[in-house]
Amino acid sequence: MKKLLFIAILFFSFTIGYSSVGHPIKLTSSLIKYDTKNQNIGIECKVFIDDFSPAISKTLLKNINESNLTKDDLSRIEHYFITKFKISINGMSLPWKIKSYNIEKRENVLTLVFSKTPVILKKGDRIKIENTMLFDIFGDIQSNWMTLRFPPFLKNYNFESNIFKDPYSHTL
Repeated sequence: MKKLLFIAILFFSFTIGYSSVGHPIKLTSSLIKYDTKNQNIGIECKVFIDDFSPAISKTLLKNINESNLTKDDLSRIEHYFITKFKISINGMSLPWKIKSYNIEKRENVLTLVFSKTPVILKKGDRIKIENTMLFDIFGDIQSNWMTLRFPPFLKNYNFESNIFKDPYSHTL
C-alpha cells in the first residue's frame, strides 16, 4: 500500500511540475471496476499525453493541444487498446469503445473512459489482464498501474504491469 501511495504522489507531482517540459516518469493508471447492481465492467485509463501520442499518430499531440480528437484519432486509440491492453473473463475478451475522454492540458494527462461491458461475474470466474501499453516505446522504464474493484470478490486490489511480468490472472 505504501508503494502505491508513493507512486500516486510521484505521478501527480510530476504531472504538475513537468507538464510543459516533459517528465522522467513513464506511467499509466487504470481503474477497472465491476458494478454489481448493473452487472457490467467499466474501465478508465489515464496516460501522459506526450508519452501516448507517438504510439497513436503524429497528429494526436496537435489535436489534443486543440482539445479536440478526430474520429480517426479515436479509432486509432481504440485499436491501440485492443492490441496493447487486453482484458478477458473466462477467455472472452472485453471490447473497447471510447465513451468519453478528458484532456487536462496543465497536468499533461488524457483520461479515457470506455463503454461499460455487460458481464455477470460469479465465484470461479477467471480474469486475465495484459497491459503492455507503451512498453514498445519506453521499454523497462514504463510502468502500468491498475486498480481492480470487483465487489464482493476484490474490493480494491492494486497491481503493476511492467515489461518483466506475465499477464495478471485471478480466479474469483
